[in-house]
Amino acid sequence: KLLVLYMFVATLFMLLSGCSTLTVNEALKSMNTDLDKSALTRSDYYEKLADNYFEQNKYREAIDHYRLSLLHNSKNNAARFGLAQSYAALEKNELALSEFNRYLDQNELALDQSVILTDEQLKVLTYFFEKSGSFERVYEINKSQFEKTGSNYSLWKMYELSLRLKKYEQAFEVLSLLASNQNQVEKAPDYLLYLSRAEIYALQKNNDLALKELEAAEQKKPFDELLLKKKIDILTSLQKWNDVIL
Repeated sequence: KLLVLYMFVATLFMLLSGCSTLTVNEALKSMNTDLDKSALTRSDYYEKLADNYFEQNKYREAIDHYRLSLLHNSKNNAARFGLAQSYAALEKNELALSEFNRYLDQNELALDQSVILTDEQLKVLTYFFEKSGSFERVYEINKSQFEKTGSNYSLWKMYELSLRLKKYEQAFEVLSLLASNQNQVEKAPDYLLYLSRAEIYALQKNNDLALKELEAAEQKKPFDELLLKKKIDILTSLQKWNDVIL
């Protein structure tokens, strides 16, 4: 019996030492109880497991483990975001929407003045809320992000959403921010600003002003195919046939 017990302990030791850098006592402790304070909490442990499942496209398993993570710490922001993403991947959109809203509302991460969303988080939230038709929500998220980062990406998204919401004065205000934004890395080209203003005027059926903006854009970027097509559309609406032919 002692020999059998010795062989069992020796085998257990080899298995544990072969798959982990922890000591035997630490490994056994991690299997049965909470880890030390310096190591992962139980919530973080389940979150990491869930992340691995998510990366393998095993979304149902990921959901189970994200929920376990949140059971131990309901304020685990990363687990909440992962849970929402997993629901979205399975097209359980109502559940995903609920979790994304809780992520934004409860932990105050996205709209807090001191915390910035990562590019990945911003794009995921923008895509999902747009898909669900929550355009106002997307606008507020991107507005908050712009106020903290000065990112032109968020401004362009705000412009696009303003058009979809038919808030044309708001769209003009966003274009003014783009024109005055000092972020030189991604400075908005002048011709694109003229083109965007023309787009707003065209939606407002103000074709004369739309044409002026397109002509200004053409001065900045002559013979651009997109500009020419839009200019032809406006001239056709104005029935200026000679100009269309020219």
